[in-house]
Amino acid sequence: MAETAHRRSPFYVGSWFVEPEANRITGNGRSVRVEPKVMQVLQCLAARPGETLTRNELLESAWAETFIEENALSRAVSLLRKVFDDDPRNPAVIVTIPKTGYRLIAPVAREHRGDSAPSLPGNGTPGDGPPGDSAPPHPDDSAPGSPSLAPLTPPRRPFYGYVILAVVALIAVGWLVKAGRTPPVPRTPAPFTSLVGTERQPAFSPDGKQIAFVWTDENDRTDLYTKLIGADTPLRLTDHPGSEWSPTWSPDGTRIAFIRYERDGCGLFTVNALGGPPRKLADCEGRFFMEFSWSPDGHTMALSWQPAPGSPYQVVLLSLDTMARRTLTTPPDRYLGDVDPTFSPDGRTVAFARTRTESMADLYTVSVDGGAPRRLTADDHYLAGFDWTPDGQALTMSSNRSGRFKLWNVPAAGGEPAWLPEMDTYDPGNPTYSRDGLHLAYVEWFFDYNIWRLDRTGAAPVARRVIASTRWDQYPRLSPDGRRAAFVSNRSGSNEIWLSEVDGAHPVRLTTLGDAHVGAPCWSPDGQRIVFELRRGVRSDLYLLPTDGGRPQKLTTDPADDVHPSWSHDGRSVYFASNRTGDWQIWNIPVDGGAARQVTRGGGNMAFEAPDGQSVYFTRPLQDGLWQQPTTGGDAVQRLTVPAAGDWGNWVVQAEGIYFVHRGRPDRLAFFDFATETAAPIFTPERNIPSGQVSLAVSAGQLLYTQLDQRDTDLMLVSRPH
Repeated sequence: MAETAHRRSPFYVGSWFVEPEANRITGNGRSVRVEPKVMQVLQCLAARPGETLTRNELLESAWAETFIEENALSRAVSLLRKVFDDDPRNPAVIVTIPKTGYRLIAPVAREHRGDSAPSLPGNGTPGDGPPGDSAPPHPDDSAPGSPSLAPLTPPRRPFYGYVILAVVALIAVGWLVKAGRTPPVPRTPAPFTSLVGTERQPAFSPDGKQIAFVWTDENDRTDLYTKLIGADTPLRLTDHPGSEWSPTWSPDGTRIAFIRYERDGCGLFTVNALGGPPRKLADCEGRFFMEFSWSPDGHTMALSWQPAPGSPYQVVLLSLDTMARRTLTTPPDRYLGDVDPTFSPDGRTVAFARTRTESMADLYTVSVDGGAPRRLTADDHYLAGFDWTPDGQALTMSSNRSGRFKLWNVPAAGGEPAWLPEMDTYDPGNPTYSRDGLHLAYVEWFFDYNIWRLDRTGAAPVARRVIASTRWDQYPRLSPDGRRAAFVSNRSGSNEIWLSEVDGAHPVRLTTLGDAHVGAPCWSPDGQRIVFELRRGVRSDLYLLPTDGGRPQKLTTDPADDVHPSWSHDGRSVYFASNRTGDWQIWNIPVDGGAARQVTRGGGNMAFEAPDGQSVYFTRPLQDGLWQQPTTGGDAVQRLTVPAAGDWGNWVVQAEGIYFVHRGRPDRLAFFDFATETAAPIFTPERNIPSGQVSLAVSAGQLLYTQLDQRDTDLMLVSRPH
């Protein structure tokens, strides 16, 4: 107990004050929170200053019995050096001992040094956060390298103490401005809307007095609304069977532009801010617009545009005077593309998200005159909206870069993102500022995914929820005998692979992977192993995991993305999708060693081998339908016009036919019978089955599916005092 308390007690490394309990390092006029594992590495080094610690010693200290990537220790040391401003070529804190480990050479002291550690006023102070907060955020909620401001400590000598505090406050303000952050002011998030359904995509009017947004009501109708700040009732601007999206105000505040999606296409419209018939500006020409932005001078719109079916989205500038388009960005071929363009306050720069996959994106900016884009983040995590700060010095983004979604400020000139703990509500997204900087609005999400079991033994099929929690339970896969289920859940705080009985009993966590993205677990035919996709950093690889526990083993090592695995019928190889050739194709790799071979030539993103092993079925990126080709090679033939493009993983091949999700109003589970060559619905779930993931599992007469049991969003408003 004494040793544990000693390890947790604060200490100094040179002039830096280290607080292990808070995962905080303070010095040189700033305070930085680090990951718990990074702090454990520092504690291990500080326990034996001047000694060389081997890599194995440090790994055992911080990651005992935890699966990690090979570079985890190097990354932790790199983050520490960044905090300490330590040059690895001329170190003053941590020295690398080649082929051995590391040594802490800075002096370590644990004795008391007079007044408490240096601190900065602001975000961590009780009362600055949401209601009910009485202490700084929990250290586990901090992100690597994210500056976090420590609470003020009462000084011993009042007069000199106040002078010192004033100086520190000035330093803090200077640092915040330099980092692209506005100095903190008291503010409390409060609901702006609390309608039944989902309210999304808030957009402030130029005068900052009202917000436009889209509302999907309980009847699944999506229309455009505005609401004055301080008013009780929103004003409905559209009433159309299509869906409105991406409201954007004209610079003079008289009109709102939006995208309308209909069955036969989409178009760009404007409507008077006080109501009236919408006016079409442009047609989508068979291709989708995504989010867009109106330039401050009112003459240009920045849009996300797909120049050809299947090609990456580009950012283009549309002249409202001539309707001419000019391409601003050209993403790599293997990317989904550049989306959500947003003009800076001065109109000279456009920020956008460059997306690799549905769940991976980073923040970029580009001059309206063209040129190479500037990359602001290197997270490769989900980016759920962003906006420029009113002064144009930073962007506020919603990202799950530290686990769950939080708001972060990213300096426009480059630099480490800074977490905004005062906005630490449940999964915030789509942040947007009023021009005067007095208000910030964002979307607060609450989604609850659970796994349901379909019983078809009675006169009519019946479904009941079997795997559930207050968190997300997704990606179900059944064991070959249909008695157990593998699934992905964040019920422990991070996305991990779990096993349970098919009825949800006796859940057991198989992995401890931290902030990695985990998906698509799939049982081997003998039930002894699970293959799954794991993304850490810039790429996704496939791993094999024993079902009785143990350390995952890497199956693929290509620098490209390898995703969506499934087993061959004999368990000797794994099919998967990869963009290693520049586009997405289906590949196959032996599990006991050997090179991967390309299976498809015309595109592929999910494959299942037929139970007899004679053919392989697969879907193609951004296309409806299902294709089949011989496992020995040959031409691919389209067998079905379903599933829909977004349901690339929501289908399963069995000996008797193919189970799939049929989209409509409502969604249905359906079955294609090989004997009759016909498809028919078999069950209508109570709520939606999510697309863009593996949501369906069938084995030995059992059928599981993921259902979105609850989806609520409200608009939150944060206002500064006038």
